[in-house]
Amino acid sequence: MKILLVFNPSKTTALEYYRMILPHIALIRKYPNVTVAYKWPEFVDEQDVMKPGSKRTTVTAAIDQIKDEELKEYSIVVFLREVGTEARLINNQLVYTGDQKKVFDRLRRLGCKVVFDIDDYWRVPKDHRMYDPAMAYYTKAQFACDNADLVTTTTNLFADIIEDETHQKNVGVLPNCIDPNE
Repeated sequence: MKILLVFNPSKTTALEYYRMILPHIALIRKYPNVTVAYKWPEFVDEQDVMKPGSKRTTVTAAIDQIKDEELKEYSIVVFLREVGTEARLINNQLVYTGDQKKVFDRLRRLGCKVVFDIDDYWRVPKDHRMYDPAMAYYTKAQFACDNADLVTTTTNLFADIIEDETHQKNVGVLPNCIDPNE
């Protein structure tokens, strides 16, 4: 089995490391016949996009940089937090603005199962400083939850919320963890 992990257009953070990389390393150790590949967008540097006066304002998402022939090799494609086709600079942050449906349709056509990992609840109080971004994220997160073959999250409480607030009933819990041997 081959699994493809698709990362957001940013340098690896603790989120990618603990939610994507470490669990899949453990999977490989337990099941040596599993192959895991990582795909980051191919661009110079996120900071280059964010520099004042930069002419570059968009980044092609990693999933769009992979040809159909290569994608067909993977049984499972895993996305962390966002599924999109293009990242655009909005309020000094790279945000996916592309058509998620296009990504899901493409992967289904190619026979790939889609896993969507989410660790943040999208509903915040109106007076919260992240209210507007959270509401913009809510629509995308709900669509991804509704359309993924499996949603993974951090806690049983959040798994219940996802099941209650989306059409997704196939939700698994992968707790955040730290490798004690590191």
